[in-house]
Amino acid sequence: MKTTADVNQLDELGRYALRYVKEGQTIGLGTGRAASAFIRALAESKIAVRGVPTSHGSAELARSLKIELVELSDAPKLSADFDGADEVCLEGETGFLVHTGDIAAVAQRLLQLANDAPLRERLGHNGQQFVRENFAVEQMVDNLYHLYLKLAAAAKMTKSK
Repeated sequence: MKTTADVNQLDELGRYALRYVKEGQTIGLGTGRAASAFIRALAESKIAVRGVPTSHGSAELARSLKIELVELSDAPKLSADFDGADEVCLEGETGFLVHTGDIAAVAQRLLQLANDAPLRERLGHNGQQFVRENFAVEQMVDNLYHLYLKLAAAAKMTKSK
């Protein structure tokens, strides 16, 4: 159960993230409560951007709020990604995370990858394995099912008190 404080904090976080958005950018629109708060704040701000959604949920929300959406294949580059990357990209294990705008870090990581074929192969292999093990459709559905059961049981206990 989300409290008003939780919702207000997420909304504040969404508004805070807008400081990294510039008119005309193409940005990744993540999945989850924080990403949804950001998408709502983005729509309220009226900053004209193109969004690349990471899920049907973020796509539906962005569409309902009149945010222009594009497919990742139609985006030459992402200016920023809001939420989600750190769930899949484990620093040094499945890839590298760099902060938006840190050109020196991006250049350093690209050079490192360009000059180290075994590292590229290891990160790629680990990344594919990690995603197969943790984000397969069957696994995600099973996780959601168990979460819903847990929440339903908690709600039932709360009502009976």
